[in-house]
Amino acid sequence: MNPKDFIEELKDYADIADASYALLHSINENEDIDTFLDTMKANNANPKVKPPARWIYADGIRLGYEISEENTQDNKIQELIKKNKRELGQATAYALAIEARFSQDKEIFKPKRGELVKIDNTIQSFVDRDKEDINLKNQKILVATTKEQQSKDSTLTYHLSPRTKAFTSRFEILHHQANTSLSGYSHTLFKDTQANDTYILAFRGTEVHSKELFKDAVITDGFIALGAAIPQIISLVKFKNEVLQTIEENTQHSSFKINVVGHSLGGHLAQAFCFFHS
Repeated sequence: MNPKDFIEELKDYADIADASYALLHSINENEDIDTFLDTMKANNANPKVKPPARWIYADGIRLGYEISEENTQDNKIQELIKKNKRELGQATAYALAIEARFSQDKEIFKPKRGELVKIDNTIQSFVDRDKEDINLKNQKILVATTKEQQSKDSTLTYHLSPRTKAFTSRFEILHHQANTSLSGYSHTLFKDTQANDTYILAFRGTEVHSKELFKDAVITDGFIALGAAIPQIISLVKFKNEVLQTIEENTQHSSFKINVVGHSLGGHLAQAFCFFHS
């Protein structure tokens, strides 16, 4: 491999390690909504107290940045599209989750709330909600798939980045394990659609700005200081065969290439996976 190709591949896998922190469960799952809390905030006399935007737009699409006829042929996807009132031409949940991660330090303007909000790896940042909209009937996704689409619709205040569109068009999600309740372990299995039978298993690292901080930084990273991240390695061993089975079901060949990546704690788990797999 020449130096240029090596650098390009290194950038690709850095993107994958970064993407492992995205809220990818939002592709298939809607948010649990606390209606009582939302009503309390909506009725609060303080104008600064507002019910949060809610994620109710799961579509099940695991490859591509735009909802199209091509990527909505699956029956389960069609059911989600209909149930959650998604439309052709909208950004996929996959793209919005990745964009929230890749552009987490940027801000988006929410017209109904009249304010700029930091994206902060939160997919709800792309949704605008009126204070009085208790039943979530008037929520709106503010993200266009292209700059041209945004210019044609004045209600859209943001568009997907080229980085997100390139990533979601190339890497298909085959399996995602959301944070486990006990250890906080999470992985995502990607397929590189530009390389035959090449799969990438990405392990999420320490989350320092969420409720997972205690599990990751205190419990698991504390074990690393003693030699190994035992709580999450136990989860890794538990899910290892499930990952390999998913690959075997996807490929028609007896052999395949699997690369493992991870940042921080995720890098430690990637090493552990290689140890146990070999």
